[in-house]
Amino acid sequence: MLALLTLALAAPAYDDHGLVLVPPETGPFLGGINAPSVEWDGAAEQFVMYFESAASTLEVPEDCYSYYRIGRATSPDGQSWTIDESFSFEPDHASDAGSYRCAATQPAVLFDGATWHLFFTGGTTDEGRGRNEPSGILHATSADGLDWSVAAAPVVPPEANGIGLASATLVNGTIYVVYSQYPHLMLATAPASSDTWTLATDPVIDNAALGDWAGTWAFGPSIGCTEEGAFTMTFGGDSTSAVRTIAAATSADAAAWTVEPPVTIGSLDSAVINHWDVLAIGGEGSALWYSRTDETTGLKAIGLGTSGDPSGHRRGRSCPDPWPERPDDTGDTGGASDTGDSGSGDTAVGDSGEPGDEPDTGDKKAGEGGCGCQTAPGAGLASLVLVAFARRRR
Repeated sequence: MLALLTLALAAPAYDDHGLVLVPPETGPFLGGINAPSVEWDGAAEQFVMYFESAASTLEVPEDCYSYYRIGRATSPDGQSWTIDESFSFEPDHASDAGSYRCAATQPAVLFDGATWHLFFTGGTTDEGRGRNEPSGILHATSADGLDWSVAAAPVVPPEANGIGLASATLVNGTIYVVYSQYPHLMLATAPASSDTWTLATDPVIDNAALGDWAGTWAFGPSIGCTEEGAFTMTFGGDSTSAVRTIAAATSADAAAWTVEPPVTIGSLDSAVINHWDVLAIGGEGSALWYSRTDETTGLKAIGLGTSGDPSGHRRGRSCPDPWPERPDDTGDTGGASDTGDSGSGDTAVGDSGEPGDEPDTGDKKAGEGGCGCQTAPGAGLASLVLVAFARRRR
């Protein structure tokens, strides 16, 4: 279901600007910030990020192996982020029949201008198996991005090889969700007004067709769209020798993909980044938010990489664009988006590094330690990144 380009095409080279969001010293997210998913809210003229955060051992309920929640942060420029301390998307532990009693992880956000959509991987109780039992990919909706209603049935039910790392885009009234099902990428679709999902039976990206660079698996899709109705995607691959590569792909229908040569990482070290998310900027650039372990604190934190000329109109993950271009749109973000996952050498959907493990339903262990209270490094980066993202508030 994919074609490989034999000619070398121009591919983005991401330059690393360092960490831009670190865990706070207090509150529910002090244990680390991981797995960013970023969307543009044109009504509020700000970027909105959702992320996962692991709780400390003391917070983990007795019947859970670990406990993961989802947080939210906002930014006017993509670099300077403020965590919403009043928001925390918590597991539904009070419900005996809850499908995410112990873990809500790997968020993927989509905003169509009226409704927010949040896809996330759920985990239920331990049941003596030494892990949270995975419950598939779940779907929540919200009018404001703060108060969420979770659908009873999962978009994708749990599967033995592990399911997660979803990414979504909306094209002409249909939501397209690409997700990792070890070792391939799969597709689910549904009308935006419905929660009845159609799951493709064959991979949209078969890792075996990619060659050695994805010999272990293809993972971490991040799907977006263009105004012409095409689809774009960035995803990762791990070789059998645990070398990480990032590649880009295009499609007319989100089912058959043309994979371009792997992108150039530039100064961004793909071996140390875990989960990532990309928004295309204007017509010539892109921004990549990633998570990695902060060597100073030992906690997961969020960094930023940019590529190309990121000037142009800001838009999000929906086509047609709900945010009309303005005459003074300079330094704005645009369309296609990419979501990814997995630490260096990971070989399955999740952070365990073992094929078939559940995605980020987590280990019951102490928090990652440290306060994560350092400021974002690199004051000299501000002018470069702000050129890419700055827009006067109107």
